[in-house]
Amino acid sequence: MRPTLVFDQESGDFVASLGSPGGAAIIHYTAKTMIAMLDWGLDAQTAVTLPHAVTLGGTAFLEEDGYPQSTLQGLIERGHDMSRRTLTSGLQVILKTDNGLVGGADPRREGLVLGD
Repeated sequence: MRPTLVFDQESGDFVASLGSPGGAAIIHYTAKTMIAMLDWGLDAQTAVTLPHAVTLGGTAFLEEDGYPQSTLQGLIERGHDMSRRTLTSGLQVILKTDNGLVGGADPRREGLVLGD
């Protein structure tokens, strides 16, 4: 697993904690989730649930049933080599919001978010 802690650059305040098993794909899983939460404004659970895409410098591995056919067709037209497969990350997230801490648990594996 790769625990990642995110802090606000200016204030130093805690923003998020996230991590996932997945070997070489860990960076893909955590980066996708951080971008979804911090840049796109998605909540923790929605960010965790987004479909995965992984590449290690060659074929792009796309999560089975995660992308619409139009996206796959667009990638093929641009010359990308792709393979669809199961990508079971197991992401777990804690995100600080104005309403307190909220979490997200990957539906691809066991786990759930509990709290007050």
